[in-house]
Amino acid sequence: EITDRKRAEEEIKKSQELFQAFMDNMPVFAYMKDENGRYIFHNRAVGLRFPDLRATIGKNDFELFSPEVAESFRRNDQMVRETGKPAEFSETSGDVEWLSIKFPFTDRQGKVLLAGVSVDVSERKQLEKLTIMQETQRQLLEHEILARESERERLARELHDESGQMLTSLLAGLRLIEESKTVKDAKKQARALRVPSDLGAVGVDRFLVAE
Repeated sequence: EITDRKRAEEEIKKSQELFQAFMDNMPVFAYMKDENGRYIFHNRAVGLRFPDLRATIGKNDFELFSPEVAESFRRNDQMVRETGKPAEFSETSGDVEWLSIKFPFTDRQGKVLLAGVSVDVSERKQLEKLTIMQETQRQLLEHEILARESERERLARELHDESGQMLTSLLAGLRLIEESKTVKDAKKQARALRVPSDLGAVGVDRFLVAE
């Protein structure tokens, strides 16, 4: 009987050591809290990243973080406890952004405890923000290019229409001069004719030749 008990104790010890080794080598923050929200376990990653939090066992979030951060953690914990289901949260502590997955579980005494795993996603969030900014800038630049192209086409159409109107008016005036019965009438029509300054002599000559 003593041998069996010793063997069972050794198995339990091995299991605990295996669990501890597994948790300590995880590249994420793992932790457990009791029914009162006090930490009863955290893996080595927590202590390595935050030396001040090595002595967390037996303390709650309000003893470790600012009131605002602690309250947000407590609120998320309470949601998991009330629903009895795992949940994913985006949490912030100082300038660090966390992706946290929390879930309830029951120990041998029937107590409902809470476990969580948190991953630092600050760098990824910054990359996402940078990507969004770059995409926004690209869209703004594209919009500006399209707006300028549209304005250029509009001005080209207006210039073409205005030039066409002026040339039509010029041709009509030239016809009136051509159809004049007397030199006096021709001079009168010539004075009434307004040749656009941007048309130039070459343009006039072309239309005179065409006529």
